[in-house]
Amino acid sequence: MSTDPSWLYSTIAQSSAAIVAIIGGFITATVLSLMAEKRSLQNQSADKEKQLEQYIEQENDISRNYEEMKVEIFLDDNIDELLEQDELPSLEQLMINHPGQKLDNDILNNKYKELSKDKLEAKRFIEQKSNMITPENSLNDFDKWFKNNRLDISNFNYEILRKEYERQYEVKKEILEEEKRKSHNNLFDLFNICNSQDWIYSLKPPVYSAYEATKNDNALEYMKRKLQELRQHIAFIKTEIDALGSRLKTFSYPPNLKWGIATLGYLAFFGIIIPVIIIGNELYDSDPLKWLTMVSFLVGIILVFFYVSFLIWTLRRK
Repeated sequence: MSTDPSWLYSTIAQSSAAIVAIIGGFITATVLSLMAEKRSLQNQSADKEKQLEQYIEQENDISRNYEEMKVEIFLDDNIDELLEQDELPSLEQLMINHPGQKLDNDILNNKYKELSKDKLEAKRFIEQKSNMITPENSLNDFDKWFKNNRLDISNFNYEILRKEYERQYEVKKEILEEEKRKSHNNLFDLFNICNSQDWIYSLKPPVYSAYEATKNDNALEYMKRKLQELRQHIAFIKTEIDALGSRLKTFSYPPNLKWGIATLGYLAFFGIIIPVIIIGNELYDSDPLKWLTMVSFLVGIILVFFYVSFLIWTLRRK
């Protein structure tokens, strides 16, 4: 019975192919799994970054609205004091009169400029229409006045315009009363003037809406609570982003992966390619090729063994 002269090379080639396939498949699967894990971490980090941007944008919007509302409430609370004067005081003087206010300077400056502009426009409008203000014929009723005269006040600040009307009304009423005192100059007429309905109405204190105050307070509390919630979310997301960043920084592929690929390449070349070439060319009787193939195969097996052992040792140290 004759022996197949290619059995040695065939065995070496098959054995090398099996080793390369097993270890190479393991390394490939491990690398692909780690790549998928890294991609997942990167996607999670990107999603958290987008979420953080949205939360920060919301926080900025609500924070600005919150600061604007604080300024508006502050100005509304002091609007009577401000509008009683012919000219608005300087912002510096206003803050001296009301110390301890924690308001955004930029927003306060802008709102105060708007208030000054609205007051100037209202003052000019009322002065232009002053000939329509007749204290002797009507009470100090701003709504009736502009409706009866069919005036369009949609472009003006209603409250400021009303105050300017009342100021002009009071000025004209005082002038009218002074003229009456001079013309009649008797106690009876003076008594009638002092007890007239106009005078009683002018002494009525302004009506403050408790509902509006409560509504503003509730709105401020809501925005303050919303800001606190958003800032907690932002802090939590930043913590998550930092954790993902730390994991990405410490992320690594199997140690000495290049050495493993080089070992498998060596075994594939000397354990598969060379034997296949020898079998294909029927160089079975060449002793140098035979020894080269066997020694190379043994060296390849030793290299694979040492690489796997070193890989396990390295991973156990981590």
